[in-house]
Parts: sequence; structure tokens; C-alpha cells
Amino acid sequence: MNTLDGLFAVEGALVSRVYRPQRGELLDASFVVKDLASDTTARINPDLSVDLASKPVATRLLEVHAGLSLAPVKRQRVAVRKDIPYTTGFFSFQMDGGFALDQSRIEDVSLGVHGMSWLKIRPGRIPFGMRAPRELGYISPGFEGGYDHVDIRAAGIDLKPDVQLDVRIARGIGENLFKDTLKLGPATSLEFRRYDQRTRPISARQALKAGDTPVACLTIGTKPGFAAARPAGSITLRGADGPQMVSLLDPGGQVQGYALDLLSQFMSPFDGATWKISGFTTGRCR
Repeated sequence: MNTLDGLFAVEGALVSRVYRPQRGELLDASFVVKDLASDTTARINPDLSVDLASKPVATRLLEVHAGLSLAPVKRQRVAVRKDIPYTTGFFSFQMDGGFALDQSRIEDVSLGVHGMSWLKIRPGRIPFGMRAPRELGYISPGFEGGYDHVDIRAAGIDLKPDVQLDVRIARGIGENLFKDTLKLGPATSLEFRRYDQRTRPISARQALKAGDTPVACLTIGTKPGFAAARPAGSITLRGADGPQMVSLLDPGGQVQGYALDLLSQFMSPFDGATWKISGFTTGRCR
């Protein structure tokens, strides 16, 4: 029978002795447990993924609070081109620009795991082949396992990204059919976006134009697929929904949701990330 309840606090200096990020830093941490299973383990792997396991029964609650200091990332050039499927290379998705991050900090990231038998948390991929500390992958962590639900919250946000990406849908001959700019700047709040392993349409259809003349309306589906967004720095994942990814790249709703949905496939920690044209109609988007 599980009877252990408790609160354990660890100073940031001691946390850093156990786990040393490349240039970032873990701040003070605390753990709350309720009905802790008799054999419960937590392991940080070389790839920075985390494995939690409880047996012979599930732990009712394991709640972790920790502060996080993110190391700076020098400005790097981003250049991506991907042909749109089934257009024989005539249409392509292109993204060009730069990505940088000044020293940033989140005072409290909390993870409340309910009814957990096992849980694996993995950092997302560093997108576009950028050179950056591996911890940066935790701006798009993946979750999978046997659990009832996970509550994620963040407070005390001081993020300082400097990102500008020109997003285009181009054609082989002639002008671009679609163009927009994704910008990320300093933020003091987060809006979480949740993605599952289904192929789903991105948040907005793309209106393709030749000059001022509507050409077509394009629906793009991505996997991971956009499942939900939550403001106010909190979101809940349900174990029954299978492997999921959470994006922390929306600092206070600054950016277009569809652009983050497109980026999801570049950051997903899971195999099989892809995108496709899921709808195409001529004329205006209606």
C-alpha cells in the first residue's frame, strides 16, 4: 500500500552538482509526492531525456517545481526549402532568416504527474541543424507513457529570443504565392501549444495570390498535429491521447499560430514527423 506523502526542497547549487547543463543552469527545485509507489525511480539519460517509473502500482501524484536559466544562443542563419508534395517541385515551402537567444530565465516550471506508472520526457530536436545547447530542445518536449494526466505550468517568464523568419510559398517561375514573417521578441508570458501524433490541419489556411489575384486556398496538415492551445502559462496532457509534444515557442501570443504548427515537424522528438497538402481549392479561401 502506498502511504508516503511529502515535500522535498533542493537548492539550485546542489541541483547543478547533480546535473550540469552546458551553459545554462537549473535553479531551486522542489518535489511533492502523494501515495508514492514503493519502487519509484527517476533517471536522466545521456540524451537529456528523463525516465520516470513506479511499481508495483502507479504513484498518485509526483509534482516537480524547478527554475531554469537558458544559456545564450548566438545568432545563426536559417535556410529551409521543402518541395510541396505532388507539385513536381514547382511549388516549395521556404523559410529564411535568423535565430538567436539572449540569456533567459523561467523562475518556476512545474510538472504535476497524476496516476503515473511510467513516463518518458524527451527534448525536441534542435531545428534546422542549428548549433545550440541540447537543453534548448526542451522548448518542444515530448511526453509518452502510462499516466492519467500531466499538468504543466510556467511562471516568472523572462525570455529574450531574437527570431525573424521569412516564410514563403514560392513557385518555380514568377513571384511568390504567399509570404509572411515570423518574429519572436522578448516576452514575459507563455502560451502553450499541444501537438499529438495525428496529422492535423495547421491553424490557418493559406491564401495563394498572384499579385492581387487569388489563385487558390491551401490547407496544410502536419504531424505532430496541432491539438490545442492554452493561454495563461498552463496546459494539461492526457495519457489516453498517446505521445504528445508541447511547444513553448509562443511567447505571450506574439506570433501566428500556423507558423508554429509548421515548425512543429522540425522540432518533434518523435519519428515520423511530416507534413502534406490536405486540401486545395481554386479561388479565394472561404
